[in-house]
Amino acid sequence: MKRRILTSPIVKMIRHNELIEEMLMKRRFSRR
Repeated sequence: MKRRILTSPIVKMIRHNELIEEMLMKRRFSRR
């Protein structure tokens, strides 16, 4: 249980980071 609680937020952070990176890439491509 403790491991799952610790892993949950980490996975959320990683997913959020991936989304931000994708948005940044799209913005860079759209600018070009």
